[in-house]
Amino acid sequence: MANLDPLARREFLGSMFEACQETGSTVLYSSHAVAELERVCDYLIVLRAGRVRIAGDIDELRSRHRVIRGPDGWPDAGGWQVISQRGMAGQTTALVRLDDARLPGPGLQETTPAFDELVLGYLGGDTAGLTGEVAA
Repeated sequence: MANLDPLARREFLGSMFEACQETGSTVLYSSHAVAELERVCDYLIVLRAGRVRIAGDIDELRSRHRVIRGPDGWPDAGGWQVISQRGMAGQTTALVRLDDARLPGPGLQETTPAFDELVLGYLGGDTAGLTGEVAA
């Protein structure tokens, strides 16, 4: 579909998903267009380096992760499983997995990740610990 113009692409996707609703079929849709994926999928599988990084229902995945922002160096003291992090202008932003009810400390801001933050976090995360599937 990469070579379709935007109108043809929208029409194709619309007819494909309409057919799925009518027949109850499941479609495996692979794309690098994250914004497009958000509009059409309800179950997500992120692959990196030939391995499944995360898989599950999108709403459940988002509820089990947080984006936490705070001063540089906070992830070392947070105790969360950090999926990915980036620093800029003295601030660190990290996607973390919530496997317990630990609350962020003072000076940290917590939000539920947007779809693209979740996907890009797992695509850009460290591959050193990548040993297999990370399930929801």
